[in-house]
Amino acid sequence: MRRILLAVVLLGVAFVAGRCVWRATASDATKIRWLLEDEAAAFNSCSALSVLASFAPEWRDETTGTSRQLLHGGILWVFRNRRDAAQRFLFRIELGETDIQVDGDQAKATLAMALYEGLDAYERCVWELRVVAHLARRDGGWLIERSSHETIRGTVPR
Repeated sequence: MRRILLAVVLLGVAFVAGRCVWRATASDATKIRWLLEDEAAAFNSCSALSVLASFAPEWRDETTGTSRQLLHGGILWVFRNRRDAAQRFLFRIELGETDIQVDGDQAKATLAMALYEGLDAYERCVWELRVVAHLARRDGGWLIERSSHETIRGTVPR
């Protein structure tokens, strides 16, 4: 029984160590793609503590002039107030095609993004946009320093 337990523990440790090595050796473009996917997942799961974690404190949207603080407040309001009767969150972000260009400690990510509203059969795309994000490597990780966007179709929900 002890041998089986030891084998299971060793397999678990080997899996975690392998995953850490795999993530550490990934390309910068892959790490940036993961960062963008993590931000979308944080929004979709209403993770108030994780949303905007990859945005620099001085981040600003160049299209609207929105600051990180203002965006964070708006997202928190949406998390609390845009729910159905069963308290399910009514929005979802989906990332589309992404082009990432890395130049040393600077990077530019151009991506398609769609915002869906509603649930299940009633879900519909309400806003499609193209986002250009400028990132910088800081303390070994990547942060989004500024961005701009262009509406492709629809409008931002009110």
